[in-house]
Amino acid sequence: MLSIENLKKEIFFLPFEKGDLFSIYYHPINDSPEKEVILYIHPFADEMNKSRRMAALQAMSFARAGFGVLQIDLPGCGDSQSEFVGASWDAWKDSINTAIHWLNMKGNGSIHLWGLRLGALLMMDWAKDALIPIEKYIFWQPVLKGALAMNQFFRLASASRMMGKDGESLKEIRETIGRGQTVEIGGYELNPGLVKAIENMKMEDLSPPKGSRIIWKNISLNAPPDIGPANRKVIDLFEQNGCRIDAESITGNAFWNSVEISILPDLITSTTNSMISG
Repeated sequence: MLSIENLKKEIFFLPFEKGDLFSIYYHPINDSPEKEVILYIHPFADEMNKSRRMAALQAMSFARAGFGVLQIDLPGCGDSQSEFVGASWDAWKDSINTAIHWLNMKGNGSIHLWGLRLGALLMMDWAKDALIPIEKYIFWQPVLKGALAMNQFFRLASASRMMGKDGESLKEIRETIGRGQTVEIGGYELNPGLVKAIENMKMEDLSPPKGSRIIWKNISLNAPPDIGPANRKVIDLFEQNGCRIDAESITGNAFWNSVEISILPDLITSTTNSMISG
């Protein structure tokens, strides 16, 4: 499954008004104009770096199954041509528009979205105003509330301070942001506008249209794995709104924040099979 034989990929910068976007496109094995394509939306800050290997392996698996896959670094992130301190939620959504337009130029097959962690929350906020139909949404360990994600990120600075390293307390971080100033956490300069936008996001407010297909993959350390009550609440809400959901919890480690780069082959196999099954 993880072999890369016969796979073709393009590495390029996708033109974008706020700084060109570093992009990788994996061509499907059956590279035809009617192909289905998937856009990957990466997670926040260092979670993006920790998950690059998993994202690449999943993209290869999709390509071998016949899907084209586009991965972009959002504005201010990774290798894209802008700074993180200037990143905004709206610019991130605008970059998704740009990526979708590029995919439309590649062919006229169905378009699917795939988001990891905060990337899943971002893709659903984008999708609520989308002018084109999205056939399937792939959720990998989605962030359900932006405010919780920000608190977890801020705790990195507090943890560093407790260990005798430079860092601000959670209270000091909040005070700095409240004054409209940027804060630096883990090497990332975070502006107040982005913090506010993220904290306003809740997955429960972002149900896709009736009839949408959602592939929801949760990672759990438990055996057997548990989808968790918070995830189940949102899944139930989406189902009540008429969405079709394939929800599964997989035993494994949180590869997006592990100390060492790690992979979870069972997640790749499960996600690919869910996409193929229709």
